[in-house]
Amino acid sequence: MIHLVTASNRHLYEPQLRAMHAERKRQFIDGRGWRLQVRDGGEYDRYDDAQALYLIGFDASGDLSVSIRLRPTLTGGVIDDVFPHLVANTEQPLRVADTWECTRYFTTSRHRGVRGFEARSRLHVALIETCRDLGGRRLVGLVDLDLLTHLRRFSGLRLRPIGMPAAYDEGGVTVAFEIGTTSADLERTRKTLQIHHRQLFIAPNWLPTGVDVLAIERATSVILAASDADRCMVNDTVRQAAAGIVYQPDVTTLMAEMAAEDL
Repeated sequence: MIHLVTASNRHLYEPQLRAMHAERKRQFIDGRGWRLQVRDGGEYDRYDDAQALYLIGFDASGDLSVSIRLRPTLTGGVIDDVFPHLVANTEQPLRVADTWECTRYFTTSRHRGVRGFEARSRLHVALIETCRDLGGRRLVGLVDLDLLTHLRRFSGLRLRPIGMPAAYDEGGVTVAFEIGTTSADLERTRKTLQIHHRQLFIAPNWLPTGVDVLAIERATSVILAASDADRCMVNDTVRQAAAGIVYQPDVTTLMAEMAAEDL
């Protein structure tokens, strides 16, 4: 499954977020030569704020595999603020409440090519699921032109360019696009990529810092992929265990503790 990191559950992902920003530095600054901000060994920009959401995938060893950033465009975005010339005049404005922008898409070196197809596929499905869960009507992004061709062939996503490509200062050519997010698009992407279950995992924000969110996600994934009979067996086991728990507070000890707190 793919983890959705939000402002409210970021405390659960501090080491994973550091690894994500460090990987962004390796890929975008060291690898592509983009002139971006470096802080604490990672790449950051002004859109890494409280409104930013991160979709992050991990492999069986718990290492980072894929990631992308999502952010509402109502308060600005990379396309509207930095590359507005990529959007054709015939397109609807991007700075509206129901539009989201995806940027900083990457796959780690160990998960490129055929080896990373499953990880990328899960991310693509989770991307649509997230936009739909958020009530988004449009999902836009921008990538280098050569990557767009690859994505249109192998991503399972319905991609539509929303303007003409243009060169940028570091020597590449980029293009803005829109991703289809209707229920039909989600079904088509799942079918194309042969992914039959929900891929989005959202760790509850009430979990304590330091909890193993990757282990919780793996357990959730196993349950979702189980047969109906197996899920019923798990539910019955949990119910039986819960029924056997009897809470019998020691009233004397409880009163003493409360009295001590008042002193």
